[in-house]
Amino acid sequence: MEALIQSGASGKETEVPRILPSLASEDPLVRWTAQRSLLNLTGTCNGYDWAASRLDRQHAIEAWVQWCKDHGLAPHRVG
Repeated sequence: MEALIQSGASGKETEVPRILPSLASEDPLVRWTAQRSLLNLTGTCNGYDWAASRLDRQHAIEAWVQWCKDHGLAPHRVG
C-alpha cells in the first residue's frame, strides 16, 4: 500500500506500469489505492472503477495497458 501511495505521489508517469498489477488485486482497498494513484499521476481513471465487477475491471486494465504502450512504457504483467 505504501508503495502505491508513493508511486502516486511521485509525479512520474513512469510509475504507471508498476501500479497496474494492483488493479487486479482481490483486496478492494489495494484496488482503490491503485486507482487513486493513477488518477494523481495521469488525471484519469481510464474507465477503471475499483468496485466494478472483475470483468469490467479487466477491460479497464486492458485500456491501461494500452495507455502504457501509447506512452512508450512497458506495462508490467497484470492479473
